[in-house]
Amino acid sequence: MRFSIFNAYKIHELEPERHVQAWFLTLFACHSALLLSLQGQDLLTLILSEILHLLLEPAAPLPQLNSSYLVYAAAYSLVGFIGFMLAITYSITHINNMTKKESRSALPEVLKKFFPLLIFAIISGGIYVISSFFLMIPYFVYMSMFYYVPAEIVIGNKSLPEALAKSWRLTKRRKVFIAASVITVTFLLRYISQFIAGSFASTAWAASLIMGFSFALRDLVSGRLNALLYLLHTGVIREREL
Repeated sequence: MRFSIFNAYKIHELEPERHVQAWFLTLFACHSALLLSLQGQDLLTLILSEILHLLLEPAAPLPQLNSSYLVYAAAYSLVGFIGFMLAITYSITHINNMTKKESRSALPEVLKKFFPLLIFAIISGGIYVISSFFLMIPYFVYMSMFYYVPAEIVIGNKSLPEALAKSWRLTKRRKVFIAASVITVTFLLRYISQFIAGSFASTAWAASLIMGFSFALRDLVSGRLNALLYLLHTGVIREREL
């Protein structure tokens, strides 16, 4: 069977499968609860809507920031970081499955690299937010260059600068393919789920559950896609073996 980016959706094909189930339920519960507290609305979307409104109507009064808003922002960032860490855990676990025939969770390995991964997540999150005003193009460019940084930090035991340099080399002449793969597999899933939630969810509960399910699926699919492309581009596994 030849390699297909849509193999990324087969998140159940990982040993141990019970860990995949636990990661999925964790992400689903955290994101659903967060969105329910926001009446089923995505916080980043709300922020961008407020900023767009101010740009279109400069005379409009500035929105009032209160403590609850700051709590939501902190919780939103925390849930996003949990998703980031579990996506990396899935990726490293799958790579270890394929290369070392190990059938155990890579979460302990990932947690050992907590601080460099946290710094990378903060940088990536900032670029993501800024890119929201530019059709996400800067983020796609950035991500395509440094797509393998987490894997190099954990598996390659590299510092963040070394991982950035190694990812730059690994993605040479592959950046467009990586960006297209990520957009096709993960970002479309996000926007499809937002459309479904906005069009068919009649209550905040329903919208929260739909978006929570999408968030959990999207993060684990993202982790699997990262592992598949890393294995392919490093030449560890041949295309027909994926």
